[in-house]
Amino acid sequence: MDEPIGKMEAHNKVPRGFLVLFFGLIAFGVYYIAAYTPGISGWSQYKALSKEMEAWRARGAALETRDREAAVSTTNSVVPLPGS
Repeated sequence: MDEPIGKMEAHNKVPRGFLVLFFGLIAFGVYYIAAYTPGISGWSQYKALSKEMEAWRARGAALETRDREAAVSTTNSVVPLPGS
């Protein structure tokens, strides 16, 4: 115990798991910034939302057309009354 504290602390190594986690977080951060920064990747939350809304509008228009056609076909058909 005659050694200075600084010299004793120099012998401690960082556990490998901590190093893997540390460098993994750095790599993930670089990827995340590159993938989701609009200036770098071009991805935008507004673009994603507008594409999704356009798909929903197209689906809604198709369903509306189908419902109108179904309503027209049922109103033009003659259904016999019971007992006739």
